[in-house]
Amino acid sequence: MYLVRLRNGCEVKILKIIVDKMPNEPKECIFSECTNQLRGNYACNLYQGRGCEPNRCNSLKPITDYHAVEYMGDNVVKMIPIE
Repeated sequence: MYLVRLRNGCEVKILKIIVDKMPNEPKECIFSECTNQLRGNYACNLYQGRGCEPNRCNSLKPITDYHAVEYMGDNVVKMIPIE
């Protein structure tokens, strides 16, 4: 968890948000806001208006990075990728 100051001055605590698919472009990100429609500029609402860069986002985490755990007995665990 980390503290983020929004552009409106509010501070919020953010955990990782697990998403089915990471956004490929800023316009697909739930935290981005279009600042210039002609140029297609998007700002991140979490990082005080900095440009939105989905590939470097610390708030979103793809579900494929996680595994389900199945306990099969004493000290035996099966890791199942979540897809």
